[in-house]
Amino acid sequence: DGDLGADGAVLQTGKELIGIDTATGKPRWRTAINKAAIWREPARAGDAWVLVDDLNQTMEVYDAGSGELRYRLKLDAPLCFDPLYADSGDVFLYTNAKDGVWVSCLHAATGQLRWKSSFVETSSAGAPAATRGLQGVGMPPLRHQNVLLHLDVARGVVWPVEITSGRVWSPAKLPDEATAALGRHIVGWTIQGDSIC
Repeated sequence: DGDLGADGAVLQTGKELIGIDTATGKPRWRTAINKAAIWREPARAGDAWVLVDDLNQTMEVYDAGSGELRYRLKLDAPLCFDPLYADSGDVFLYTNAKDGVWVSCLHAATGQLRWKSSFVETSSAGAPAATRGLQGVGMPPLRHQNVLLHLDVARGVVWPVEITSGRVWSPAKLPDEATAALGRHIVGWTIQGDSIC
């Protein structure tokens, strides 16, 4: 797997992480990684590369310039999607825990948790009432301006989450004809201007 960064690319082979000079196509550095792992697609966040191992439920952050491992964090559950990154150097992780889906925003350079929000509705007594959102989602969310958008095909809605705070907004209902089409034919989605396609 490979992914482009601001000033280079990285290739993850299953046993090595290789920094590539995009001007020459030649390796700049090589770093050994755990072979007994199920690696997600690498994500560039600021001056670092973020790798997540679903098998061992760990996140590893590597310096983009040298390939040196900066730190390793233990995650509380496997991911639903590959990590997403923001231009600010933050990384968004979607974990599929026993009590529902959670989205966490971490500062990639330090591993500091900025916020964590759940997609679990609670009853008036404070007990989980029903998992909300993401039940019909088989694709990553989209970023649009200051929100992450999550398509919930099962309910025919889009759940927005504010990037800076993690606040989960009320869902936007999709037209009935769109919901029916999504249930039969969904293969991907995108944003064009202010419209979801």
